[in-house]
Amino acid sequence: MIQFGARTVTAVSLAALVALAAPACSESKLRGDLVGTLHTSLTPEKIVAGAATDVRCFYLKNGKEVAAPATFTVDPTTSTAIAATSLSATAVGTYHVACLDEATGAVDAEGATLTVTAGAPTVVRPVFDENPVAAGVATGVRCVTADAYGNEVAALGTPAGDAPLVFANGQVSSEQAGEFEVRCDVEGNPGLTRQTARLTVL
Repeated sequence: MIQFGARTVTAVSLAALVALAAPACSESKLRGDLVGTLHTSLTPEKIVAGAATDVRCFYLKNGKEVAAPATFTVDPTTSTAIAATSLSATAVGTYHVACLDEATGAVDAEGATLTVTAGAPTVVRPVFDENPVAAGVATGVRCVTADAYGNEVAALGTPAGDAPLVFANGQVSSEQAGEFEVRCDVEGNPGLTRQTARLTVL
């Protein structure tokens, strides 16, 4: 018990006053301090186009993992499909995945990297360096295989087409304006769908 003039304040009530006067510590920050730092885990870290990876968010404190009720962000989002705890993508490339705990405001600044590679080839098709082109100007052309999502896999076959198209040294040109079909000549039957492409000559 402490005497203040004519007023008497117990130690318990004084402690309560001090607590009220002190800055309030938000529940979210307190929770973040208690559970440690937020991390992102991908299983697996490398997938083929169209497949999915499991995303796990967790806190790490003193070497121990604590599951986190978190969501996650993906960059870029193009071609991605996001579920509660998984992620899939159809375009070849790398994607940055980072967990976010909305309850605490914690974000995994480092995140994790998902690598997406091309799937099994399903088609063979011509690819131009430039299209359209001016009459008399050549552009590079090659034949490639691609997976079900259009990702290039490997070179296969030889570009071909009818006059007035001229093919030479990996390029194609035409002195005449118009739209011309280019195909890929492939030896044997590799079991791939053969697609054509149109070259526009202006």
